[in-house]
Amino acid sequence: METSSSTDNHVRKGTVAHTSLNERRARWGRMLLWALIANVTFTGVIGPYLLPREIFIYLSTLLGGDYVHQGAVLAQRPWVDAGHRLLGVTLLVAGMLQFDPQLRKVYPQLHRWAGRIFLMLVLVISATALIMGFSYPFAGPPESVFVVTVCMLLLWFSASAWREIRRRNFARHREWMIRTLGLCFFIAVQRLIYISMVVATDWPDREIFLLSNWMGVVIALVAAESWINLTRKPVPLGSAA
Repeated sequence: METSSSTDNHVRKGTVAHTSLNERRARWGRMLLWALIANVTFTGVIGPYLLPREIFIYLSTLLGGDYVHQGAVLAQRPWVDAGHRLLGVTLLVAGMLQFDPQLRKVYPQLHRWAGRIFLMLVLVISATALIMGFSYPFAGPPESVFVVTVCMLLLWFSASAWREIRRRNFARHREWMIRTLGLCFFIAVQRLIYISMVVATDWPDREIFLLSNWMGVVIALVAAESWINLTRKPVPLGSAA
């Protein structure tokens, strides 16, 4: 009996320590993701629509290379471009609200609605991305292939998240939502990589753009899977049997 009690206490202490460590990781993780959202908001929404055009073009030419000329191309379908940008930021914010522990605890209804809005926005953003990726791809046909790949992954992840919540499998739902939101953040990572490579190398901008997109996706997916493994609740001893 003493051995069993000692083992139970050890398991409980380990679980508490694991939970406390995950909470600290989660706080730092949320801070990082909100910073990435701020970056996307500035470069994708505030810059093109709110900054004086001369300043935006100067900064884009300095940090964004030839992509600055893509603005005139995107302007051919302003509603698609603006919708993709504005709803894209809204998508990231709604996704972040899904993982706010206070919101989930105090306002469960708002948590559920944020999840519904997030999944619906995945459909809208995928549609606008496909329109842009096929109508005027900056990097040509290889970019169209990239867009289709990302959209298929997004739809797969989000559909899996929806399926698991309908089954009330909350642990699996959480993991698929992490994958979905993580993939959505690839654009924030891509922008940082693209700007860094434009400044640091003399590679053609279109090649940098395509490479930074794939790198952003790989980094986002690896980060999502790593977070799932780090925060997955440990299985108590003997429960697997």
